[in-house]
Amino acid sequence: MLRNPLLRKSSYLVSFLSETDPKLFSEIRRKGSKEKKLAKLEEFWTLDGKVKCDPIINETEKSSVNEFLTISENVKKKLKRQSDDIISSIQKLSSSILDITKSFETLENIQSFIPEVKLI
Repeated sequence: MLRNPLLRKSSYLVSFLSETDPKLFSEIRRKGSKEKKLAKLEEFWTLDGKVKCDPIINETEKSSVNEFLTISENVKKKLKRQSDDIISSIQKLSSSILDITKSFETLENIQSFIPEVKLI
């Protein structure tokens, strides 16, 4: 369990493994049960990007995490498709601009071969 980076930072696990006084450990457990439980998925992360971990996850939290992961994956796929569409459109536009440039060059070359007509 200590190899798991999330569990390693759990104050409950550290207290369980290190506290030898049963009364002190019971007090730590009581304080923990009074702490505010995480209600929203955003509350699982701290401002510095670390994940808050409680090894006991109820089914509602598990469902929220699964829903978040599913939605995130769908958004990622949609962004990928839209990015591919944008790249394809830019490539088509670039090709059209190149064709227009070639047409202008051809017109300039043709124009240089047409003799000037002088009106009398």
